[in-house]
Amino acid sequence: MPRRCPDLFVAPAVEDGSDRCYNLSKYRTIPDFFVRRFFVQRRRGMKRGQEQQFNQDVETYRKALLYHARTQDWETFAAKAGRMFDYVESIEIFELERRFFANFSVILAVLVAIVVALVNVDFTVTAELMRLKNAMILTSLGVSSFEVYFFLDYRIYIRVKTHHYEERRKKFIRNIERDFRNYLLRGERSAA
Repeated sequence: MPRRCPDLFVAPAVEDGSDRCYNLSKYRTIPDFFVRRFFVQRRRGMKRGQEQQFNQDVETYRKALLYHARTQDWETFAAKAGRMFDYVESIEIFELERRFFANFSVILAVLVAIVVALVNVDFTVTAELMRLKNAMILTSLGVSSFEVYFFLDYRIYIRVKTHHYEERRKKFIRNIERDFRNYLLRGERSAA
């Protein structure tokens, strides 16, 4: 059975036989790979200017984290990693809201158009229009149900995400600190 790499990172892949693996040679360090792996999924769907600003900010955080890891200042490292997590979470919530309300507005406009058509059109003129009226009513009920489900699902997702915020923040800080510590240990071992 071929070895499968984790689907955490969408990166340029190299094909070698039956294996599909990530091309890690383009990353200078393990922390570079970690930061890019973690944040690449959060950029999808962003506008170009926002994406560039996000990339610059994450790169600034990465350089600061690398500096504090090299100086072995782990308290400042944890504080910076926490700020980085807060920043990324705020951007993610902003993007989720933007996409949600973009879809929500379109569906709401379709519903308003159907209601206006139902109110303003005289459907008693022909039998075909009565069938069209029934189809429009069923369509509007289906779209309304979907919209209510979509809205409730979004609200529950955001509630759960904010409820477990502190746990995810601590786990993120712990994991990124462990990755940077391992990176420094490997560097020290190879230098010795």
